[in-house]
Amino acid sequence: MDARRWRGHLSVIGGVLIFSFSWLLCGCRIPAVRTDPFFEGFFEKARLIMTDEEMTVYKLLGTPEDKEEFIREFWRIRDPDAATEVNEARVEFESRIKYATQFFSRNPISPRQALAGKGSGRGWNNDMGRMYIILGPPDSILDQDDSDFHTETMDRWKQGMPRRQIWRYHRFDFGLAFIQKPGHDWAIDETYGVPPGKLLQAMDFCKLNLIQGGAAGDLERVLNFKAEYRDGNIVILIPIKRVNFVEADGRLQAKLHFRITVYRDARRIDLLEKDVVLADVQENLEKKTRLETIIPYSLSGRGQFLLDILASDVQANVSSIWRRYVKTRG
Repeated sequence: MDARRWRGHLSVIGGVLIFSFSWLLCGCRIPAVRTDPFFEGFFEKARLIMTDEEMTVYKLLGTPEDKEEFIREFWRIRDPDAATEVNEARVEFESRIKYATQFFSRNPISPRQALAGKGSGRGWNNDMGRMYIILGPPDSILDQDDSDFHTETMDRWKQGMPRRQIWRYHRFDFGLAFIQKPGHDWAIDETYGVPPGKLLQAMDFCKLNLIQGGAAGDLERVLNFKAEYRDGNIVILIPIKRVNFVEADGRLQAKLHFRITVYRDARRIDLLEKDVVLADVQENLEKKTRLETIIPYSLSGRGQFLLDILASDVQANVSSIWRRYVKTRG
């Protein structure tokens, strides 16, 4: 029988999440510490695509050696093709930074000036720039009044009227609206009505899956999990609807890869890598709501431990990486 893909089908009751976009984006606006030796070269911009877990780990690290190792790992896990010499994710990130700097800065410039590198300001660090860097280029853009950006819209700008753009992300099934008043940065238009929870989920997904390799599909179905440390074991709980299964020999099979970095008192002390294969008949899987993976691990010594857990779904149609961390004491 030909292998076919299958997912668990379970109803999901989503909670209502209400908060302002300014709060949503505040994680991207955390002021960097100027005394950090990696401020200019890494943290200032890379924090835009750091997960909460990575931000926590980075702030705990105390030595240049630990931070250098963190930076290597940061880009390695985002590399969509480790077999090539070039890290496509890092190249794409740097390209987005350059584009946002040129095109989204406070003072509008012509395409010729932008391509010549004459953009001014910090366009990568306003709402529009941050969304471009995290989510990537939109699938379509609608300028105010559907006018040509460098004709009528520029005339409106000269008359002191605000500019407005709507970005559509068809792969995530939502749109974002931005508004810019003369002399101000681009800001998200909170009246547009995109569900904040959906935007936050897309942002979290893209921070690890910078190169998506096509449409991200239903965000409710990309890999996600919870984890805890219990009785000498790392226990990982994954909602079954978040896992891709392939039929083989009359059973449904999932393949997951876990990479766990262990820190003790803010120093990296261990690294675990484990491939897990989970298989069962469809009838049994349909009765479950989650899959449990147990990885035995004994804490060495005494102190504050941080388990940085990265999981990837090997059989996902698109890149599907998620991260969680667990704090415990030894």
